[in-house]
Amino acid sequence: RRRPARVPALAAARDLRARIGERVLFDPERHEPLRESHWDEARARDTIGRIVAEAERGFDPETLWPPHPLDRFGSRSLYYGAAGVIWAIDFLFEQSAARSTRDWRPIVEALHSRPLAGIDGQAYARDGYQHGAAGVALVGHRVTRSAVWIERALASATSNLEHPSNELAVGTPGTRLAAVALHEASGDPRLREVAAQSRARVLARLRFEPE
Repeated sequence: RRRPARVPALAAARDLRARIGERVLFDPERHEPLRESHWDEARARDTIGRIVAEAERGFDPETLWPPHPLDRFGSRSLYYGAAGVIWAIDFLFEQSAARSTRDWRPIVEALHSRPLAGIDGQAYARDGYQHGAAGVALVGHRVTRSAVWIERALASATSNLEHPSNELAVGTPGTRLAAVALHEASGDPRLREVAAQSRARVLARLRFEPE
């Protein structure tokens, strides 16, 4: 059964934005509305191809991708920076969902030695998974299959064993995740060992509060 279009909801969102005069989480004018349509693989592939092509055109080796207006710095990170975009493009290429016209291998190597800014440059995030070197190493190995990225991931995971933050973005759980993924990709037993050590550290630091 067809559902009625939610035009009143969109109108209400616009009215709310006009009344409060502030940024809101969802701006209807910046998103394509939901529509009643059947799955079309050709259309989906064409859309993915256009998004990837636009992303590759927007890349600059010196400045990477333009940061969001609310972000002060460009980033190399997996979370919201260049490593994450490269991972996405390479994954879509691997799945035959899009074509890539760039060789990302020298780019990821340059990311490793790139001067850091913002969260990426903070000592607490430097070796992390989402904001630090471990995430870059994961993408670097995916793109190049070079053993140097294994060594870098090992260094990050080892350095992060005693990280005070027990969460994914910058702490031990994130570098453990990177070590597990790279062990699955490479079979290096040292990654399995550091992943086991990371797991033990995470569990030892857990504190359960009674409800």
